[in-house]
Amino acid sequence: MWIMLSDAFFSIVKKDCGQDELLVRARRPGDIERVFVGYKATRETKADYLYRARIPVDVVAKAISERIANITYDNFKDSVKPNDLHNAYMHVWTAMAGIQNPRPYSGFEDDYRTDTPGHAFPEDILPGDEYAVKKPAAPSKKARMVKAASQRAKIK
Repeated sequence: MWIMLSDAFFSIVKKDCGQDELLVRARRPGDIERVFVGYKATRETKADYLYRARIPVDVVAKAISERIANITYDNFKDSVKPNDLHNAYMHVWTAMAGIQNPRPYSGFEDDYRTDTPGHAFPEDILPGDEYAVKKPAAPSKKARMVKAASQRAKIK
């Protein structure tokens, strides 16, 4: 399970741990200690997640449920202050938006993917976003002239 908090990201799995434990994994130093007070992460360079700790299931459940009970923000993305974490979450948001049909903010089709705040996707989408559907470019002058000539030919 991935857990995305305003100040920490975890992958929590049942692997290499005791019967009543979960393996809590993190990518950034300090995330585990910040949320699971009293538990110390080990650093493992030969694994996909650099930081990990074996934590009792009830401790994990209590810490996460306390975070849920204390939500005060009205927009999760705006609550994420560490820039590195915010940028990573925006990539996840964008990838997940790509599997939604219709796409987020699709009611703004005429303004789709504009840079105007309040239109289409939020203005904080990362540049170079490979998942984004780009608004089609306006036809070139040559293409418009060919189309006009074709329409005139149909009229005659």
